[in-house]
Amino acid sequence: MTYGEAEKMVKKTLSKKRFTHTVNVKDKAVELARLYGASEEKAALAAILHDAAKELPKEELLQILRENAIIAGDAENSPPPVWHGVAASILAQTRWGVEDKEVLDAIRYHTTGRPGMTKLDKIIFLSDMISAERDYPEVEELRRLSLQDLDTAVATALRYNVEWMEACGKTIDPLSRQALDDLEKRGLLQSRMKFTHSYPFCWRCDTPLIYYARESWFIKMTAVKEDLIRNNNTVNWIPESIGKDVSAIGWRTFRTGDFPETVTGARP
Repeated sequence: MTYGEAEKMVKKTLSKKRFTHTVNVKDKAVELARLYGASEEKAALAAILHDAAKELPKEELLQILRENAIIAGDAENSPPPVWHGVAASILAQTRWGVEDKEVLDAIRYHTTGRPGMTKLDKIIFLSDMISAERDYPEVEELRRLSLQDLDTAVATALRYNVEWMEACGKTIDPLSRQALDDLEKRGLLQSRMKFTHSYPFCWRCDTPLIYYARESWFIKMTAVKEDLIRNNNTVNWIPESIGKDVSAIGWRTFRTGDFPETVTGARP
């Protein structure tokens, strides 16, 4: 399978959002391959196919793993979010005519990493984490490191990945921990930055505020418009000018009937 054939295939099968991400990963992978002396052609092919199975149903991914158990190994016992990488590698080998083992491995391990990662493994793994549309807080650090030292960038990205999953209570694939241990033992993790995020403070006393997310409900104001206007007109406003004041949205809504379609953010 050529790159052109692969791109045409994934463009037809992936959603627009996923395809955009895939192209961004390809662009970054080619850039890093050029920077670090890897094959740009292999980087482009592995990147364009890395998420080719991402949007397949879980049941179909599991079926691919079971039908190709020799190639899949124990991937079935891995966390489901990593199945698509193994499945895409299997499909590339068995259906799409990709024979290059380096490309197949880079596709397979693009989510987890692995001990002894090849240069192409690292490029695809990192490109997936720092592609142009990514906007999580640590991404700028990783982008900076990616242009300075590939090993350090991958080691840092792996650690962030493990920390994120631990914080969210998600199951971590053993390969990710093994890959991180391998890189850390080699002294390649050298950077960790602290990010200070904006936080709401009371404008009166400068005390930090705690926001608790709560369920919201919505009022379709047009459905009660006539009743509100009719009831509002029965009020004996003192002074009368208050009831006629159209400077505020609330009075304008009641007195003139200039209703928004919906009032949002209300709480029960």
